[in-house]
Amino acid sequence: MGLPKQKLQNFFFNAAEYDDMGGIPADHWCYRFWTCVTKQIDDSRFSALYHPEGAKPISPGLIMCIMILQYKFGYSDRGAVEATIMRRDWRIALGIEFGWEGFEPSVLCDMRKRLQGLPVREGQKPPTDAEGGLLLFNIVLDLIREAGLLENSGRLRVDATHILAQAARLNRADVVSESTRLLVRDAAKRRPELLEDPQFSSLSEQYGEERWVGTGDGSDEALLKLGKDAQLLLDLCSDMDLAAKDTLVRVVEENFVRETEDDATTVAGVLPADQRPKQPLVSPHEPDVETGKKRNTPFSGDKLHVLETANRLGPNFVLGLAVTGPRMDDISAFPLVLAEARKACPTLSQLLADAGYSSVANGVLARKEGVDLIAPPRGNSSRNGIPRDAFILDLVNQVATCPEGKTSSVWSDGDDGANIRFKAADCNACQRRAECTTSKQGRSLSLTQHHEQLERDRQRAETPEFKDLYRLRAPVEGTFSQLVNGYGLRRSRYKGRSGRHLHSVLAVTALNAWRLVEAAPMVAKPQPRPHSESLTEAR
Repeated sequence: MGLPKQKLQNFFFNAAEYDDMGGIPADHWCYRFWTCVTKQIDDSRFSALYHPEGAKPISPGLIMCIMILQYKFGYSDRGAVEATIMRRDWRIALGIEFGWEGFEPSVLCDMRKRLQGLPVREGQKPPTDAEGGLLLFNIVLDLIREAGLLENSGRLRVDATHILAQAARLNRADVVSESTRLLVRDAAKRRPELLEDPQFSSLSEQYGEERWVGTGDGSDEALLKLGKDAQLLLDLCSDMDLAAKDTLVRVVEENFVRETEDDATTVAGVLPADQRPKQPLVSPHEPDVETGKKRNTPFSGDKLHVLETANRLGPNFVLGLAVTGPRMDDISAFPLVLAEARKACPTLSQLLADAGYSSVANGVLARKEGVDLIAPPRGNSSRNGIPRDAFILDLVNQVATCPEGKTSSVWSDGDDGANIRFKAADCNACQRRAECTTSKQGRSLSLTQHHEQLERDRQRAETPEFKDLYRLRAPVEGTFSQLVNGYGLRRSRYKGRSGRHLHSVLAVTALNAWRLVEAAPMVAKPQPRPHSESLTEAR
């Protein structure tokens, strides 16, 4: 439901009709943005985000364009609204008049809730179809297709980077203290009469006010006191249904040893660090956030996989993206990435990826989908001086022959492949034993079920054709540099898993829109054209 503070419905016209002052050249981005983006977005595309009986909203197409510019220029919600009033280039790009007085910044917050499929106000129904937050992303892609800028090469490239959550990494004491404070605050709001209870009043005095994290005592004695206070608070709020209570229960379970006697639970001690869960709560403000590692550096957030066109000439655009947990490596995420790639490009025939996605199993999976995975194959990680390639394998008779002419004594097949072993007597008597193996039981070989395909992939990786094709993957690194440094991708603007996903979508959408603007031909000031005759259908 739109709640703009507007007396009358606004109609937006081409700013060039009234802004004929000098100072902005005819080839400025603002004219191309109006022509390629603002003028082309139809408000009826957003009708599913609004309640049928709601008030007339501000043009949703205008709000979406403001959100694109907000990411491009790094503005906050309030700063973006002020820019629509103060900046001529923004007014021209958005097609709004000089008499425009802006709107409440909370309108942008409401639109993000709609895009996430969340109710705008408590008690309202969520939007019927927000396309998983990808509505604006898909609309911009449609504009790119209509402009004829998507070359149907059937080739995509993929890479991943990390997104930091809106959560500081707290120590154990701060996590317990802050979780307790949140429950004290929410319980007091739900039942103000609790403040008359001496025990709850004492907890409210200790934990009711915000404080700087990292300044408290981190000793076990201080942590134990925090645990006892947290358990007391849980007992006082045992009959209340609050999200902060569930968070505090998790925090107590992860940090303390509890004892139950006569239906009463007490905190008996601090749980040793080596007995805590592998994924403890990072922050009570972001209970769903997890911790992963990027090149041995821990981070809290998610991983973003971006699928971009890989054309040799012309602009390239991001056609799809996937957000995964921080602990999922690229090899495990590949089936999800492949499904997203097939969805983004139905004619996909080649997918360029780095070694992080490369495995024989992933290559086989891609081939089943009719896709050629162009990625460096896994190298030979054996420390033996004589590699496995030097052995002759007779797969029919299941016999392996070493470079010195000795044959294997054991060939056992398993679910993951075959294990091959040579006689210890043959290896001990061999002059090249020190070069071949240090095992007293003799040399052994392990073959995966796809070892033949692995050998073919290694041979193909050495060909000039493969190297020339793989060079097309490198520009995706520049795309990530643009997203991180130009569109604020690294740290999420919004909280929650759906918020981090929406942040990723909006950053990528803004990048696509700006590449569309940069690829558009130089245009003169456009002719006046009404932005929308009516927004009745987009209520």
